[in-house]
Amino acid sequence: MLTLLTTNNSAVFRQLGARGFQRLEVKCKVATSAEELIELARRERPALVILDVELPDMDGYEACRRLKADPALAGLRVMLVLGSVLSRADLARLRESGCDDVFCVPAPADELYQHVSQLLGFPSRASRRVGVQLKVQVESGARLLEGRLLNLSRTGAKIALFEPTRAREVSLRIARSERERPAVTRARVVWEKEAAEGDGGGFVLGVQFVDVPARAQQMVDALALWDFWTGDDGALMVTLQGDFTETTDFSELWRQLSAAQRPVELDLSRVRYLNSWGVRNWVAFLEGLPPYLEYAFVRASVALVAQAGMVPRVLGRGRMLSFYAPYHCERCDRSEERLLQSASVGASRPYEPPRFHCTVCDGPLTFDDLADRYFSFLGR
Repeated sequence: MLTLLTTNNSAVFRQLGARGFQRLEVKCKVATSAEELIELARRERPALVILDVELPDMDGYEACRRLKADPALAGLRVMLVLGSVLSRADLARLRESGCDDVFCVPAPADELYQHVSQLLGFPSRASRRVGVQLKVQVESGARLLEGRLLNLSRTGAKIALFEPTRAREVSLRIARSERERPAVTRARVVWEKEAAEGDGGGFVLGVQFVDVPARAQQMVDALALWDFWTGDDGALMVTLQGDFTETTDFSELWRQLSAAQRPVELDLSRVRYLNSWGVRNWVAFLEGLPPYLEYAFVRASVALVAQAGMVPRVLGRGRMLSFYAPYHCERCDRSEERLLQSASVGASRPYEPPRFHCTVCDGPLTFDDLADRYFSFLGR
């Protein structure tokens, strides 16, 4: 069981009670002062310290420096918690403290879990998974090949397989669980090739749906791009996923969100790719939402942030609360994407991304883009 040591912060406690932490064996210890926290850290040897900057006896920056300077606590991860947009002075103190991460409150649901999972190597889960079990059957019925869904749109799918189909048409069975009766539709094989690294399986199949039955189309519409749930803060959460291209249709999502009567948070962590037509479709979707609807973006992927830097309308009138940013470790030559909150970067140029250490070798991470370009959306 992992031990987390934290100071007395109600916003952090709410996050620690969220879904992600409920699935893990985590023991939390609470300190009411910096001195008590340092003593507890020496005695308990926690995996992570979550430390408020504002404490009664000493500020969190100094407490972090002491923890990091203690040889007996080598390897301890420390996250500092702040409650506002960071000033230049705050950013300088953060760098001097040697902290491993920064967390700004208030924060969207599940945000702390995403930060902690990066630091400690927990499984990184989307806020809500779209559990698609997709079976691919060659039309002759001679073989039944089980595939892993890589991307799903209203008009087609991309599937990883362990052996080739060598077929012109296949039958797709789509179900969200083993208990659910699968929806079945035919599909034309557009292309088939060996899988690239990271796709899984040995082959990748691109198919276009043919004569989709109503039940199958309804399920595809629900699974292709989004999933709805209610966040711990009461907001309507929408998890989007996959590639935004010329075939991406946001009309059903627009219909459902147009009827929403509460704020909406769009989780964009699983949006992997946008081409020019996909950007146009996304912008048109945002611009068509009712003017009274309040929406914000959380955990935006690097792919989406890069587009937002070039096309301001990608964010519509929504606020970007948190997003991923690219970093690189020169020591072990590996790349990481770190979750940042907009408040942790600051609001004025030149932008200064927070500094982190590699989760593998503890070497310094370098921000792997042009800061003023990547963070330009913060100035709008």
